[in-house]
Amino acid sequence: MIYPTIHSNGTDPEVLLKNYLDAAAACREALDLLEACAPNARDHYVQSTEVMITASAEHTIRVQKLISIKVELNALAEHVQQQVDNREEQRRSHLASRT
Repeated sequence: MIYPTIHSNGTDPEVLLKNYLDAAAACREALDLLEACAPNARDHYVQSTEVMITASAEHTIRVQKLISIKVELNALAEHVQQQVDNREEQRRSHLASRT
């Protein structure tokens, strides 16, 4: 995964962090909503038993995709936060060395 680099010409780090965290939260909400969409055997039994098995497998794949996206967004947010923390530490060290 390609991570952003925080620098003066880029997106404000707080905005970037908020955007990643908001998107991850939206994935969490989507996962909650997707839970309500889980296949119900009563909606598929007239077709065949195999159809329900396939519908369940497809649903699981959708859930896994959303989880994967949420994990990536959290990793991106964590990376941004680490860069912000590192920059703050460097500033503090620099100020401390000047006194």
